[in-house]
Amino acid sequence: MDELIPVFIAFAFGSLIWHISCGIARIVFSATAIVLTALVATVLSGEFHGSWIYLLVDLAEASAGFAGAIAAQTFILQRRGVPGPARAVTLPI
Repeated sequence: MDELIPVFIAFAFGSLIWHISCGIARIVFSATAIVLTALVATVLSGEFHGSWIYLLVDLAEASAGFAGAIAAQTFILQRRGVPGPARAVTLPI
């Protein structure tokens, strides 16, 4: 069960960040939240006593949770008919 906590925390952060920020700020906040979530999960679980390699495992779990949040937010916004960033901008070719 301890391995799912970084996923759920990153999912919550991802939903919040995706909803309230945009552009470069979204990328910076996302990367920071993923790294901090993984670091806190590694330290609080005590896995770092064995090896710091567990940070990579928690980093992958936090990234998966964050990706799930972005996918969920995109799906919800598309179902509501809100244009996403890729559809909102049209570039002249």
